[in-house]
Amino acid sequence: MAIQRFAVEEARRAGLDRSEDFLALSEMATNAQLIETLFLKEIKEKTKLKERAVHVRHIVLRVKDFRIDKGKTRPLSPAELEQERNATMARAGEIIARLEKGESFEELAKKYSEDSSKKKGGDIGFIVEDMMPPEYSRVAFSLKKGSYSKDPVFARGAVYIIMAVDDKLLSERNIEKLIKDKMQVSR
Repeated sequence: MAIQRFAVEEARRAGLDRSEDFLALSEMATNAQLIETLFLKEIKEKTKLKERAVHVRHIVLRVKDFRIDKGKTRPLSPAELEQERNATMARAGEIIARLEKGESFEELAKKYSEDSSKKKGGDIGFIVEDMMPPEYSRVAFSLKKGSYSKDPVFARGAVYIIMAVDDKLLSERNIEKLIKDKMQVSR
């Protein structure tokens, strides 16, 4: 800190604090501080978070979009991709049929899901509408507590079976209690 103070004094003696570049940078820094202050005062303090959130479990089945041919990866043709998507949708339909017979969503997620949530029985926690693709959110937010999608949902190269575990209204008071993942809270 002492070195910084010494450097500032030397810069002032040399007249650097009166140069056009310094004055322009100083004005930009001042403007940035004013904008930050305005944001904190007008937006953050006056805006109240109230957003519907759904606690979701899902089973994810990836649609493979490539084939390994003679040791090389090649993308699928549109017809092959459609065939792969249909096969994945059929697999999802079989899982839904098992759910209809009373099998546990959690156990089926652990067995069949192809994402990291499988370890937790497909539990991804609470989501707000814009966190997921629109096709996914539309279904998740239409489900009643404890119900699952009767039809598979295709979004962003994967097929999903979605279950609504719970439904809450998020606010500043409960967001950190409901959403355990700090990265998710900040989003």
